[in-house]
Amino acid sequence: MSYFKSPSFKYVKNLLIGLGASIVMIGALGKLNSTSWGGMAITAGLLVEAFLFAMLGILGPEKDYYWEKLYP
Repeated sequence: MSYFKSPSFKYVKNLLIGLGASIVMIGALGKLNSTSWGGMAITAGLLVEAFLFAMLGILGPEKDYYWEKLYP
């Protein structure tokens, strides 16, 4: 479980979330413009996002620090 708390995993997780969201937006633009690749792009992006949201739900939130208690 220590890999899931490592900085490299957090970087890859944020990278995949951003790339998945950008694919969804590009796919939506393609669907609005009635292009042939729009449906494929939005489907791929939504599948990536669904996988990531499932993964985030399984892993749970990161620990929050209350800095006002440490440094009043």
